[in-house]
Amino acid sequence: IRLLIFHPGFSTAEHVTDVSGRGVGTDMVKRSIEAVGGSIQVDSIYGQGTTFRISLPIPKSVLLVNSLLVGSTQGVYAIPREAIRRIIRVNSESLRLIRDSAFVEVEGTLVPVLDMSNLLNLKARLIEGDLQLIMVESSAGDYCLKVDEVFDVEDTVVKRLGQWADELHIYSGATFLGDGKVGLILDTEAIGESLGLKAEALPD
Repeated sequence: IRLLIFHPGFSTAEHVTDVSGRGVGTDMVKRSIEAVGGSIQVDSIYGQGTTFRISLPIPKSVLLVNSLLVGSTQGVYAIPREAIRRIIRVNSESLRLIRDSAFVEVEGTLVPVLDMSNLLNLKARLIEGDLQLIMVESSAGDYCLKVDEVFDVEDTVVKRLGQWADELHIYSGATFLGDGKVGLILDTEAIGESLGLKAEALPD
């Protein structure tokens, strides 16, 4: 009986006039959703409320990227999985400073470490204790991103950002997270190129 609200011509108005009861009805909503391959469900409890659940398919033209979600500076960011070489957990004492830049040794090579806080032009916390590093590759060379948390791997729907994001050379797009918030997708290739990061040969 709840599906009656989707019947053409159905109205809850007591008196139908030229104004009331003449808007776009729920029948149009239902037809529009089904036209794109979606569905709508209604759950109602008398005296408490009604819940509408709308399911929509992901358009084939939408770009999906398998990404690792990480937390840094109270935000969540996505790193494309294909660019990740490994996840490293080290102690801050193992970092080496060369020309005021931090490096970590990986298989006989010193790889530059970039703090996400500095990348986002935010105040960086003191680097001490155990660190979580995401080692990524780019045409400019491998480098590590220091993050606060490592969450999970999931397929992210890439949404294009405005011109302001293109000028930053940091983000390749944005995605909606499971809690409804927006996460930014890091452009690992552009980051490596713009910062001129290069691995250093391990000194003898």
